[in-house]
Amino acid sequence: MGKTWVSWFLLMMSFIFLRYMIQEVLFLHWLGIHNYSNSTTISFYIFDNIYYGGLLIIFSTLFLIVNDNVSTQNEKIILLEEKKSAQLSFLKNQVNPHFIFNTLNNIYSLVSSGSDKALPSIEKLSQLMRYMYKDSEAEFVNLQNEKDYLDNFIELQRIRLSKQESIQYDFEGNITDQKIAPLMLIPFVENMFKHGILNNPEKPLIIKIAAGAKKIDMQTSNFINTLHKDEASGIGLQNVQKRLLFLYPKMHTLTISNDGEIYICNLQINL
Repeated sequence: MGKTWVSWFLLMMSFIFLRYMIQEVLFLHWLGIHNYSNSTTISFYIFDNIYYGGLLIIFSTLFLIVNDNVSTQNEKIILLEEKKSAQLSFLKNQVNPHFIFNTLNNIYSLVSSGSDKALPSIEKLSQLMRYMYKDSEAEFVNLQNEKDYLDNFIELQRIRLSKQESIQYDFEGNITDQKIAPLMLIPFVENMFKHGILNNPEKPLIIKIAAGAKKIDMQTSNFINTLHKDEASGIGLQNVQKRLLFLYPKMHTLTISNDGEIYICNLQINL
């Protein structure tokens, strides 16, 4: 703040000095005229210039401040958009490749055995990939599209499980025109398949989603597999938490509990 006052003082003194040299010295020497009368005192001249020059400097400074703030806000908006785009790209790149490879191997086995599940599985994988890399380019998507993605993901996971009843998936509520940020729900489901116990109906993976007109509730729980952990890279809950803070500030609640045996996530988003 001290530097600002010093700058204004020096600017004002420069303004007074230059005006005096031009109007009272150069004009008088070249044209024989000047702005102030010969009886004008130095003190009056200085204060008079401070009054008129001060207004000019103040309005000019305000203009520069407003213009700078507008430019700063525009830069922030651009940076936020770039950050959002980068986060979504990061999400896409982090989708578990292990899941893709396993699914392709499972589909290959289905084709080899002549199973009637082969073609539907290929279609589900195709829809999943299209949504992941194309449809999710939008800032927000229809909740139905996000649900379809989850459905396809879970069904493809069921293919490789001998006991499909070990997955309990329930989606209830009416889907109309609700919108949601793309790839917002899948990390919690993928995390279950990465770190949960599979093929044990007594310790199932539980996914419950309830869709309302302006809110969606999601609860997931799974027993933690302490014997074998999938080390392949996934989307990561930490990244999703950042996206929630960025896209749904004060519009969501997320609680996660882990007692070493059961991992539970509860997510609520105001749409």
